[in-house]
Amino acid sequence: MKNLFIFIFFAVSFSLLADQATNDEVNSWDFFGVVFAPGVPSSSNETNIGGIRVGLPVAGGDAKVAGVEFAAAACWSSQVIGIQTAPLFCVADEVLGLQASPVAVADKVDGLQFALVNIADSAVFQLGLFNYMKDGILPYTILFNFKF
Repeated sequence: MKNLFIFIFFAVSFSLLADQATNDEVNSWDFFGVVFAPGVPSSSNETNIGGIRVGLPVAGGDAKVAGVEFAAAACWSSQVIGIQTAPLFCVADEVLGLQASPVAVADKVDGLQFALVNIADSAVFQLGLFNYMKDGILPYTILFNFKF
């Protein structure tokens, strides 16, 4: 019960960022979205989520997520402001927050990548068995990597 409360708290908190993050957005915002594959249904490319996006089995799309994105298998999204997690892997163009999965891949991470294998062009902090950060102090590291 405590974990459910914490999860809902973070989902609602990050959904409040949706307003501040993109006031000039053309796309509409919903609190909850269910996705079956990236782009399925088509609203996953058109409707931003300010709350929770669930993937059954895969979450993703071109629309933004401000909140929590999790899936039964994997996540593919363009921009996540909050938490992105899945049991297989997560892929995103940009993450502002936490990306946690066995394999985490992103172009830009302003926050933490937490995985066995972390791959990013630009990131702030990576924690995992193998880490690659193109613009890090050392591009390849074991256990952790960071950038000032």
